[in-house]
Amino acid sequence: MNRNTFNEILLRVYKSGLSIQSNTARTFDQEIAAMASSGLITTKEAPHTYGRIWRITEEGLGLLREEGYL
Repeated sequence: MNRNTFNEILLRVYKSGLSIQSNTARTFDQEIAAMASSGLITTKEAPHTYGRIWRITEEGLGLLREEGYL
């Protein structure tokens, strides 16, 4: 998994969200899975409510800051 690709996808999620069924999500399914399992992105909108858009978490924002993307 390429770190730059990982960070670019995370930045895209931050800027505009990413549909769970988009071509990008399908192409980079392993990266998306790694981000979700690491707590960097989520589809959670409220307690017990999940949507269809990947969104960045506070941990994800922290990583983007550490990597110099923000």
